Amino acid sequence: QRSVSVDQRLSRNSTGAKESEFLVARNDDEAEPEKKASGNELLIYFCLMVFVGLGNKIFNKLETIPMYNYPNFLNLLTTAVFVPCCFAYIIPAARKGWIPKEQLEMPRKPFAVMGGL
Repeated sequence: QRSVSVDQRLSRNSTGAKESEFLVARNDDEAEPEKKASGNELLIYFCLMVFVGLGNKIFNKLETIPMYNYPNFLNLLTTAVFVPCCFAYIIPAARKGWIPKEQLEMPRKPFAVMGGL
């Protein structure tokens, strides 16, 4: 193994993995075998996801029939909750360095336009 400085061992990349994990070469014999999902398993999960999403959409429409203003209320409520919750974890993550600098340096104007639309 190569000697790694303390700063390199403690620094983390954007995926949360330690940089030193990438510096040490691993043998394929030592690597843990990963379970790969078969095509049938993925097809089952996809069908389940479509079924649950369809049920969610159908029941959402059915629950709004007796309540005239409920869809507008639900839209405003989810927006009023979603936006502060996003900033509640994005701002501290940016200050602590969990978000890489190259992501923070991206232009914000296109995202502001998308959010405004």
